[in-house]
Amino acid sequence: MNYTPNINSELYVGNLKAQHQFEYFELDEGLSFSQSNNYTPNSRNFSFSYNGTALKNYGTQSIQSLPLNQILAGATDTLSTVTLNNLYLGRMSWSSSSSVEKNISAYINSKIPFEFGQSISGFIKFGGEYKVTGHNQSIFTAYNPVGGLTVWGDYAISNFPWAKEFGRASLTMQGLNSGTVNNFLKGQYNFGWYPNFDRLNQIFDWWNTFSNYYINVNPAATPAPFINGYIGFLPDWVSITQNLQRVNQFYYAGYLMGEFDLGDLISFIPGARYEKVRDNLGGWFILPTTSSSQASQRQNPGYSTYAVQNNDYILPMFQLKIKPLEWFQSLLSYTQTLHRPDFGQLVPFQYVNTSTAGGVESYTAGNPTLKPELWTNYDAQFAAFGDKIGLLSITGFYKKVADAIWTPSIYRVSGQPWPYANEGFNIGQYYGGSSSNSTVLISIPQNHSFPGYLKGLEFEAQTNLWYLPEPFNYISLNANFTLINSSTKYEYSKTSQVTTGYDSRGRPITKLVTIDSIYNGPMLNQPKSVANISFGYNYKGFNLWLSYQYTGAMVTSFPNLEEFENDVSQFTKWDLQITQRMPMKGLEVLFNFANINNPVGYQNYLADPRPTYQESYGWTVDFGIRYSL
Repeated sequence: MNYTPNINSELYVGNLKAQHQFEYFELDEGLSFSQSNNYTPNSRNFSFSYNGTALKNYGTQSIQSLPLNQILAGATDTLSTVTLNNLYLGRMSWSSSSSVEKNISAYINSKIPFEFGQSISGFIKFGGEYKVTGHNQSIFTAYNPVGGLTVWGDYAISNFPWAKEFGRASLTMQGLNSGTVNNFLKGQYNFGWYPNFDRLNQIFDWWNTFSNYYINVNPAATPAPFINGYIGFLPDWVSITQNLQRVNQFYYAGYLMGEFDLGDLISFIPGARYEKVRDNLGGWFILPTTSSSQASQRQNPGYSTYAVQNNDYILPMFQLKIKPLEWFQSLLSYTQTLHRPDFGQLVPFQYVNTSTAGGVESYTAGNPTLKPELWTNYDAQFAAFGDKIGLLSITGFYKKVADAIWTPSIYRVSGQPWPYANEGFNIGQYYGGSSSNSTVLISIPQNHSFPGYLKGLEFEAQTNLWYLPEPFNYISLNANFTLINSSTKYEYSKTSQVTTGYDSRGRPITKLVTIDSIYNGPMLNQPKSVANISFGYNYKGFNLWLSYQYTGAMVTSFPNLEEFENDVSQFTKWDLQITQRMPMKGLEVLFNFANINNPVGYQNYLADPRPTYQESYGWTVDFGIRYSL
């Protein structure tokens, strides 16, 4: 249960531009600065544990196969006083996050026009840009394992008479519950009661004051039960160090392009862009602490890490426009573009988890060797336009991506070599070396080994019905529909228990075995269709726009078990925007109605149509007055 009362954001922007017109060429240059600060000073989290028996035997297969709203309804039926008394406060934590990003950039462009005779004209253009980005992110998280202190509840209840103890060690949910939520996600779910955050915050504040007094003011008077216990809040070093990012990026770019026009019939634009990036990356290496003493747990384990990434690319571009008729033209283009990884994927943090929950250890890391995704794009557009038909176009596209970025989860089992050794990750040294029997779940961002392909058709229509009689001549219509087909190959790794024989008593002997293979599938996060339609009515000072958006279903992850492939549902959305200009110059009345249909988005596994995640944004209405100078 999260409680975040304050989120602070600041944005500073400034720029300076200049333009010069000389006899034979044009020149423009600029300098800009921006800084964004995002700070959340006091976010709190309360975790509860359940001590009772399973509700109505919900571990049975027949119950688990029911629709989720039926399962939840059955569970909430049993949330009686007895159940609430078996729910106890197991952990309180707080976090403070800060993200600061600064950008300083400078650019210069020069344009040289030319003409040859009466029919050939154009220009040559070239320029450069230099940008420095500083990115610093930190999230400090600290926790108090309430349930681990045998007399914590005794001290808490003496301050809160409305609370009820849970075996002296904690407090039950009885007294901490508030109202009920019985009509959630369009009435599909009944969640019953919800917590009283005022009372939870009272407990949090009491513990904070209680701890600070004995830690900072009068340590000698610390009550005996807490001398060797966990007083105050202990830093959650795993969360802290995984979110620590220190990045300085230096970006250099230059380009050369030209436009060659043969009258109005042909326009040819060739060009190339050069980009070079240097990233200085700072992260953290962490091993989980094994000491139970407070002094050890309050010390930051591990050490800072540092890496440098350099890459440079030449990105060509060609466009050819042919306009044989006044009302028709075709546009053919070839471009190469980059999609760079975000800083969180590049920062060289490493987290080695040698605990064996479920018999599996884990290793998580960033990857400073990640390359940008390189997209090669081929497009062909054919468009017809006129006063009455407006614009009608059809565009075909074919895209190929190399080094697509994803984060596979790989199980390393006994007897197998350790992966990613050729990329500088010596993972095995933390788990006993090459002869280790450890089963380790490894998650590191990677560049895809196989190219991905994306092809499709886009249809677009824009028109204004000015030629119709009133009141229809004030109508505008826009429509866009895209069909998309994508494909790539995935490295598939399935880990399962395999029977290798039987012992002397006839019991099976099993071994964890990983089978690697390759299979075809769609690219991640690529819907099969997208549509945008809008209806506008513009009469003098009155403007109305009704818009419809549709995004088709897509696949968001390919896990080790194909049945756990994560699919996102299709999504539709309606919005309405209205403005009315008033008699006073510059004054307008505004009305916005967003998410009119209140859509519910959901995700589900390939093997189970029931949702694993649902979200409803709700609808919002804004009404206001705007005055423009």
